[in-house]
Amino acid sequence: MRHPNIIFFRKAFLTIGVLTGLGLAASTRAQETPEAPVAQKPLPPVQIDSAPLEYRQFDKVELTGSSIVRKEQTQALPVHVFTRDDIKRSGLTNLVDVLFSLPTMSMVVSSSAMSTTIGGYNATSMRGMPGQTLVLLNGLRLAPFGRQTVIGVDRPGVEIETIPLSAVDRIEILSDGASSLYGSDAIAGVINIITRTEQKGLEIAIEKKGTTQGGGAGHQITLNGGWGRLNADGYSIRWSAELGRQDALQGLDRPQYSQGRYSVARDGQNYVIDGGKVSYYTMPGTFYMPGNAATGQPSRFFNTLYQNGQCPNAYVQVLGQPSCKDGGYQGSTIYPQQESRKLFISGETLLDGGAKAYAEVLYTQLNMGNFATQNWRQLAYSIGKTPDSVGYQEAINAGMDPAKTYFLWSPTGLDGPKREYVQKNWRVASGVKGEWREWDYHLNAYWAQSHVARWLEDIDYVSNGLVTGKTLTDPNMLKPLTPDNPLTGFLNGLRNQYSLWDRGRIDYKVANLRASRALMEIDGKDVLLGTGLEWRRESTDYSYETNTETQTSFKAQRDVKAGYLELQIPVTHRWDVMASARLDDYSDVGESINTKLASRFDVGQGWAIRGSVGTGFRAPPLGQLQKFDKLYSAGQTSFVNDCSNAMLQVLASLKASLCYREKMTVYGNGNPDLKPELSTQQTLGISFRPSGNFYIFADWWQINLRDKISTLDPATILSDPLAYSKYIFIGPDKRPALSAPNYNIGRSEKSGIDVDMRWRKPTEWGQWNMLVQGGYNLNSKDRFGQDKPFVSDLGRYNPVTDTITPRLRMRWTAGVSNAVWSLHGTLNYTSGYDEADMTGVNVVTGQSQLLTGFRVPAFKTFDLNATFAPMPAVTVRATVGNIFNAQAPQSFTSTSTAVFGFNTRDHSLWGRTFSVGLSAKF
Repeated sequence: MRHPNIIFFRKAFLTIGVLTGLGLAASTRAQETPEAPVAQKPLPPVQIDSAPLEYRQFDKVELTGSSIVRKEQTQALPVHVFTRDDIKRSGLTNLVDVLFSLPTMSMVVSSSAMSTTIGGYNATSMRGMPGQTLVLLNGLRLAPFGRQTVIGVDRPGVEIETIPLSAVDRIEILSDGASSLYGSDAIAGVINIITRTEQKGLEIAIEKKGTTQGGGAGHQITLNGGWGRLNADGYSIRWSAELGRQDALQGLDRPQYSQGRYSVARDGQNYVIDGGKVSYYTMPGTFYMPGNAATGQPSRFFNTLYQNGQCPNAYVQVLGQPSCKDGGYQGSTIYPQQESRKLFISGETLLDGGAKAYAEVLYTQLNMGNFATQNWRQLAYSIGKTPDSVGYQEAINAGMDPAKTYFLWSPTGLDGPKREYVQKNWRVASGVKGEWREWDYHLNAYWAQSHVARWLEDIDYVSNGLVTGKTLTDPNMLKPLTPDNPLTGFLNGLRNQYSLWDRGRIDYKVANLRASRALMEIDGKDVLLGTGLEWRRESTDYSYETNTETQTSFKAQRDVKAGYLELQIPVTHRWDVMASARLDDYSDVGESINTKLASRFDVGQGWAIRGSVGTGFRAPPLGQLQKFDKLYSAGQTSFVNDCSNAMLQVLASLKASLCYREKMTVYGNGNPDLKPELSTQQTLGISFRPSGNFYIFADWWQINLRDKISTLDPATILSDPLAYSKYIFIGPDKRPALSAPNYNIGRSEKSGIDVDMRWRKPTEWGQWNMLVQGGYNLNSKDRFGQDKPFVSDLGRYNPVTDTITPRLRMRWTAGVSNAVWSLHGTLNYTSGYDEADMTGVNVVTGQSQLLTGFRVPAFKTFDLNATFAPMPAVTVRATVGNIFNAQAPQSFTSTSTAVFGFNTRDHSLWGRTFSVGLSAKF
């Protein structure tokens, strides 16, 4: 029996050989076709200048989206370059802000989503497709976020906060699929972060930042150093270190974003809309007597929070009653506290024969803590039967029957239980680049790891004696949590005890061999061939330390082997064609072959057109391939089970005696039969570059994604319980629950236009600069199931996917700079959209009503950045973000459980920010 590795590499080399032969045949035919003679114009007379010639370097370079090493030439693919100067002009000082500001990004995953399934880190999302963007550091992969879950809607990506911005030379963004070269994850595009190549001496930078409304204060210290210049000294060593801290932004810091209740008017009627964390459980507690549907008597509520006809801050009134509900959000954290330690070291040395050996080490530790997203545990008591019982007289005074009254309590006066995430990320790489027998080769090996641990503040006041029975016995629960209340000291004494919630680790071990060469010339231009082999081992180790009854741990591993080929042919002097193909073989999900064809035609006078068509894929994450016997809690439905007749029939077949009108728990599971997600991509663009000081290009793009991994929508299950009865069962709490395993049931179709324009104008006293970048989306829709219609989220909320794709995002930067000072402003624009329908309560009748027609307006912010160099080695920088303190528009789309009424994914809630920095070189 043949060894599987031999079979794979035989297939890879056969594919490479066939495509190479096709390329050679095409180039040979082009050489053999004579061109008509062209009349020669007389040459101008030669002028001899005694001045020495200007030195020009013709070193070969590697371009993102290509495996071919070449002298720098224009290529057929749309690559946006964000230079170090662009970064400085923006005033942004961390990589997350730089990438999130780009118009091609939407539906990004940010630290504001700490308590959601995919939260806890910062990940890019080109084209509004989380998990479909490949992030590279110097052309090599980074390990994705270490906490993989089983849930199919989870789209794990790379934590981009791990890379120190001070080490970055430029960011190259390929806004086109590139699976034919890079393999999995490159469906929406590729972000290649390229570090500085040489630095001599020491550079120190100190930054202080904050907000004018309070919260979010922080600082950052950066050290950069280097020795040697590769060409002059034969070696070069560089290092960058960053230490940073930023305080949390709490709900109390932005009361306009944490009210919990909002008032709206419709058709002359006033309604209120409450967030999911608004609760009757308060401190002091609330007396509650259920109503009687038979007699029409409504439920009654009373607590001492309601004084002089109003509720205190962070509380809202129970409509029509002398009682208040906890607002739920002012005690939550909008953005977590962050501490970071980053170190990047790289070095190169020249070898005999002109080859170059290099090594890189990246280490980052990120602590995200001091954030509260969960409510305190809620307790319900009955009232004792005798007049001396705690709460008995208070119930009488409120006009309630103590025998039918309950006491609802939760310590809402204190900050909620805290959480902390700790990430540790490594990548160690080494390799050799050189030339051998006209082949430019690049051999490298690297190891990358992402480790994540989550910790919870363990405040268990139940087992610590606070609850001794189901009857209220503690009179301190009737009082506020003031310093003289013994209950305050008791609860505070339980704080700062953290327990490990879960931990996860993902490892990549990779080896690459890449080579390219010029095969021949056609009309003075090279026919270029690139080829390579890759081996990668991916492993994950995920362990739950708490809540093991409804969660599970797992370990998994797979090997990936790949071979690829790229051929660039100059059909004519103005027309280049590039073809590439890659074969990937996964040990768990099988093979995937992806191809791409791209072309560029130089029209003349600075005009050019380009286009591409190709296929792509994304392999299922290891976690989503695991199937478990235990239940895996994925969360709750966003709606209440209406206990329809069909649901009652299903529950009867399950021998369930009760149906609860409440939100239902959803349990997920993996699926070992998952297939890779597959895509087709097309681009067509035009560019105009009349001079070195101006260019503009626009590219139309389209992505069709099929076999998208997802779970069956809970709303679909509840819409027809009889048809989807196999997904309904009785959970461990004896209540109806839903099962949502992973399937390849989704499809996505997206298209749009990207625009990039740069202009500069040197003058006697400085250089004027302008950069305009924009993304206009033409189509964005999804469906889950062959019998389901497509539902669009383009400029509107999609309730099936819980997503929004803004139609237009733009970014304008303009200003002037010289050797001493610079001043640049940036305008950021995100278009508005149609909002989700919401259920409101009529403030007069108390009846619920579905409210429609919400429109979220466009969001615009303006940033200003200035620098001044009082001496060549010292620079002072000042930046004001959102200078006019524009407030995010109201939006009921849920992107974070810590915020209600505002979209944290597309709108920033920081308000006006400022930072001041000082850097010095030695």
